[in-house]
Amino acid sequence: MKLDEFSYSILSYVHAGYGERINIGALVCCPAQSYIGAKFETRYDYLSRTFRGFDSREFRATIEEFCYHLRPLRNSYLKRIAQPPLLSPIDIEQSGLIGNLQTAEDVLRIIWPDNGLSYQYSLARYGITENAEDELEQTFQTFVGKQRLPSVTHRGLRRTDEDIWGEFSRFLPESARSLIKPHRIVTPQIEVKLDHAYKNGHYNVFQPFTLDYSDADYAQMKAARWLGVGHALDNNPDLAQLFFLLGTPKNNSPEQRKTATKVENLLNQIPIKKEFIYDRDLEQFADVTISYMKLNGDLPEVV
Repeated sequence: MKLDEFSYSILSYVHAGYGERINIGALVCCPAQSYIGAKFETRYDYLSRTFRGFDSREFRATIEEFCYHLRPLRNSYLKRIAQPPLLSPIDIEQSGLIGNLQTAEDVLRIIWPDNGLSYQYSLARYGITENAEDELEQTFQTFVGKQRLPSVTHRGLRRTDEDIWGEFSRFLPESARSLIKPHRIVTPQIEVKLDHAYKNGHYNVFQPFTLDYSDADYAQMKAARWLGVGHALDNNPDLAQLFFLLGTPKNNSPEQRKTATKVENLLNQIPIKKEFIYDRDLEQFADVTISYMKLNGDLPEVV
């Protein structure tokens, strides 16, 4: 099985006057497979219920225009790209863009050059895949499709990775939190952005990972992605240890326990040095983290 590096970006809609963001689509770029693809939310009634005054016609026109400019790029990847209406078509080979059009974010900069209005996109994230087209569907379902389900959209019922990180970080003083920063690891095989890393010679990575999902396929897919990342980062000299901060299901049903066990089994196959920290132990682990930072001289004895 040949695995190729791919990147993806999540496209969002920000409703004017509210500032609330909702994911509306995903774009995947995989140069090794000559693949660029995008998928969008098409349930306009869902968006209308979410935002008062939502203009479904304007939204539909924006997405159609996006797809119009993406189509020639997808059909002739790394050869010629159709630019937005205000720009004439540009031959990539003549313009020098061919060397830069390698990620989802590169593609989006050309189609949506003004990132910051009602329609926005995220920084590119990276992974490895056997089939980029399948990856688009999985990415869309992970970041867009799941928003439709009450089990994910209502935070009171399900906890996200961000919730788990919030539970852990509140046990850390500000001086300790300031030492934990995003870090990007780049290798010939993969480029990975780690949101919570503490460096003392090498990087100790804190990765929140909620198990609080009712969809077994989604949870296992998410774990499988980390398994792929772990294999790509095996023996990386920058990485010291990976700490998974696991959020156990609130609804401790037999089915959810079964799903959580499968996810943990997948994560346990990651070859790099790792440790599982369950949410019940987050406060104790925070104390251990603080002591380690003091031992390394990064924190004063009294914080």
